[in-house]
Amino acid sequence: MTTELPTAARDSLLTGNPTEDAVHRLMSAERVRRSTVALKHVRRKLSGLDLSPLPAAEDAFRILEAAERADADAADEVVMYPHVGAWLVHLVKRLYEVERRDTPLWHDVGYLHLLAAAAAIRAGIDFTLSVPAPLVLQQEIRFTVL
Repeated sequence: MTTELPTAARDSLLTGNPTEDAVHRLMSAERVRRSTVALKHVRRKLSGLDLSPLPAAEDAFRILEAAERADADAADEVVMYPHVGAWLVHLVKRLYEVERRDTPLWHDVGYLHLLAAAAAIRAGIDFTLSVPAPLVLQQEIRFTVL
């Protein structure tokens, strides 16, 4: 994936005075990297894995997709939170065995469930999903938007 920046946009970034166009182009590229590239790789690698005590990752992906259909801007805002990018990099490294941890994989994948829940809440949709919670390994939550 390559992002083309016009000379004026590139120069504005290099001089520390980015134009709105330059920032927009960088954010668009990052959005594609996260949603189109990283999340698709994560989805493929997690397909069929037992993530006990979590439900299947596909449950979280379905809720994330429903949130995107209901309110793409709200779901996009959640996916673009800075910590989501760092988490995605970490998870991709774990899934491709570039990085090893002593914690079980479900611990890191649990953030996917939290991400889906946050996007669904922001999009205003009803959903039920088990998410990791401190002190409790699995907690089912049900949100009804009034």
